[in-house]
Amino acid sequence: VDLFAGLGGWSCGARQSGYLIAMAVDNDEGALNIHKHNHPETAHYRMELGPETEEQLVRLIRKHVPEGARWHLHGSPPCQTISNLRCLHKEDHFDDGMALVMWYLNLVFKLKPTTWTFEQACEREIMGMLRWLRYSHTDTLEFSRVDFADYGLCQHRIRVLAGSPTLLNPFLNDPTLRAPPRVVSDLVTPPDNAVFLKSGTGVTPKPHATVAHPDGTFTNSSIRRDVRTIHEIAWTCVAYHPHAYLTIDFKHIRDQTPRESATLQSFPESYVVHPKGCSKRAAQTAVGNALPPLIARLLTGGGRHGVNQVGQLE
Repeated sequence: VDLFAGLGGWSCGARQSGYLIAMAVDNDEGALNIHKHNHPETAHYRMELGPETEEQLVRLIRKHVPEGARWHLHGSPPCQTISNLRCLHKEDHFDDGMALVMWYLNLVFKLKPTTWTFEQACEREIMGMLRWLRYSHTDTLEFSRVDFADYGLCQHRIRVLAGSPTLLNPFLNDPTLRAPPRVVSDLVTPPDNAVFLKSGTGVTPKPHATVAHPDGTFTNSSIRRDVRTIHEIAWTCVAYHPHAYLTIDFKHIRDQTPRESATLQSFPESYVVHPKGCSKRAAQTAVGNALPPLIARLLTGGGRHGVNQVGQLE
């Protein structure tokens, strides 16, 4: 059961590990439609999750999870109001975001699924909440701050992961699950004249600040830490703002497509992220908000059960 499912990052990775995705819930119609396109066998529900809809949610879970079945519950409550990037949004709803996180964790302890997981922005309030909860739920809760690049993802995407110790402990402690991160040019095909990749949250270099040097190189004083070469690990993919390709003299070529962003997020090529009727902006937002399937697959055991590095069944 995938709550706050979005376009299906967790569902994709769990399905690669052999799980049946019984039910997915989200309040974003666009993201949920992408999920439906890729998981037609799943029951989909569009609804606001929280205390007000908890009774309805529990009834739906009982409808789709047979009594006595072994089942997994995953939740990735929206992080936009909690992460340090919330300054990009017009309104600050930090307290609302934290309340939703606490609601989800309480739901886990009420429903007692066979196993469960949780993913969220790595903020100190979240870490403190989990540390407090672990004291009274030692047998059912483990958590850690994780850089997904340590597991081969092509971006330094740092999140807190929590869940059943039976899943978290192998994920955190098995060195065979670790892998060096891929670089951008290994995964996507940049434009022929692309040399740099600009962060989606970075400022476009100012043309008047570009200086040509006799050796054929260029510098630009308006660049801070927003530009890397295409032969390096990517910036963290975010919602709303795709990365952009730049020439050797820092001229904008084009933004990355939602498909390219999805590849950096470890979605397999067969996963449709921009179906007909979905706007490019909605697709990019859904991809940027997603949990990388690679991480879901490794957490649910796929890394130890014959699934290769790019997420295709061997």
